[in-house]
Amino acid sequence: MAFIRWRGRCAQLLVTMYVDGRSRQITLTNLPGFYITEATKHYVAEKFPDVLVDWVTVIKYTL
Repeated sequence: MAFIRWRGRCAQLLVTMYVDGRSRQITLTNLPGFYITEATKHYVAEKFPDVLVDWVTVIKYTL
């Protein structure tokens, strides 16, 4: 499941993945201006097809 991390005036969409029993945080995309476009959603879906992103919740936390 993806989550938001705030970095100053920018939000990052991240996911924690486990590789060989160890966790790694992967940045899916940056969300400058707290705005999520359809192009951003498509980019994340294409680049990370195994990651579930609840966009309704993400949008709620970026407002």
